[in-house]
Amino acid sequence: MSPPSTDSPAEHLQDELRAGADAAQETAAHVGQQARERARSEIDDRTTHAAGRLREGAQDARAVAEHLRGEGRDAPARFVEHAAERVDGAGRYLTEADADRLIRDAEAYARRNPAAVVVGGLALGFAASRLLSASSGGRRSTSADQESPGTGSDRPRALPPSNAAVDGAPGAGFPTGAPAAPGPSTPAYAAPPADAP
Repeated sequence: MSPPSTDSPAEHLQDELRAGADAAQETAAHVGQQARERARSEIDDRTTHAAGRLREGAQDARAVAEHLRGEGRDAPARFVEHAAERVDGAGRYLTEADADRLIRDAEAYARRNPAAVVVGGLALGFAASRLLSASSGGRRSTSADQESPGTGSDRPRALPPSNAAVDGAPGAGFPTGAPAAPGPSTPAYAAPPADAP
């Protein structure tokens, strides 16, 4: 027979809780590490793609500069070449930098230039709000178009035909196509008399 355990049920429960908490911490650390690795991989993929696009743009700009030089326009050609060099340098930086370096450099820039970061954040927020506003406006007009006729309160009212009777007088329509202002004696809509053709 085994010797009886000296642990009380409460101590045994505490040990199990500690073991469960340790296992949960290990799982959370593992999941966090996987998420960081996925984020780094995604950043690396996107920056490599962006670098390729920037370098292609720099090549195109150099071709434009050569064309301008061929036309004898040296000043604009130098300006375009300078811009192409800057864009190509940004492409090289993105190609060579990994996700950790990009994050460190962005943090360092934000510490050196906090005002630029604030202005950039405001500009991005404004652009995002305009984009969302424009897209929600498109949804509103689309949903209004799909409503059945006459259900929207902002729908324009149809004018009666030009030969419709107004105030019950046959033939007293709107010959010019311009409606008379509705008032107590002129209803907004008038039904033709029962004997009208």
